[in-house]
Amino acid sequence: MVKKYSLLELLKKAPKDWPKVVRTKWRFWPTEASCKALDGKVRGKCLRTCAYQWLGYDVTNPVNDFVKECGNIGNYLEDKMIRECKAKGILPPELNKKSVRKQQVIMFDDAQLSGEIDILIGGGTQQAGVEVKSYVNSTYKVEAGPKDPHLLQAFLYLCMFEPKQPYFIIAYKPSPLSKWATKDVYHRIDSVTLDGKTHPVINGKIDRDISLEGIIERYRALKKYVEAGVLPKREFSKTSKNCEYCPYHDRCWKTDPEGTDL
Repeated sequence: MVKKYSLLELLKKAPKDWPKVVRTKWRFWPTEASCKALDGKVRGKCLRTCAYQWLGYDVTNPVNDFVKECGNIGNYLEDKMIRECKAKGILPPELNKKSVRKQQVIMFDDAQLSGEIDILIGGGTQQAGVEVKSYVNSTYKVEAGPKDPHLLQAFLYLCMFEPKQPYFIIAYKPSPLSKWATKDVYHRIDSVTLDGKTHPVINGKIDRDISLEGIIERYRALKKYVEAGVLPKREFSKTSKNCEYCPYHDRCWKTDPEGTDL
């Protein structure tokens, strides 16, 4: 027999956690992007974390309510900025149709990059893409430079999505959950090709640690691991922020072996 709940009881019940993500082969997301820096360190997403999701492993460390709420607030701040751009007359409606902002482009072989640009702004002869991010840490830390996952995402859109944008803006909006985040912060992302590799340019400064070619090579590596059904080696220390917030943290460090190289 199915148990019946009153509406009041249902409101009091905790919502179900997010369902397991089922991936479409071979459709990759910009949020999975990573690149090996010149010193060999990884910037961006851990391949092992991505492989866990692609191979259908159960999450051992669910996202907490605070992080979920940050995501909800991020969606609100994105909508708020869209309204602001529209009021300023810099939100071309034809460019901001979902069919334009959401794209799937070929990266290599049968592998696609699938993502959705937040906003495309323009006016007169100017045009740019915008990625809106909320933040809770101190403003001075965000002013120092964009976070690697956000930089990689905006850089991929800049390099691979159509219509081609002259540059992207990462717009950081302070979360109302934070007393340390006090103002809007903007970073301009351009690109430059040097010695056959395309690098991001952040506020006029070239980042040679990151390249489009290096990012795509990491997607290739992830695909190989998923096809082989094996886990890559760990890429971060147990106490790093990447590991601390990983949804597979306990399984990675308590259950599974180190992993392998392919």
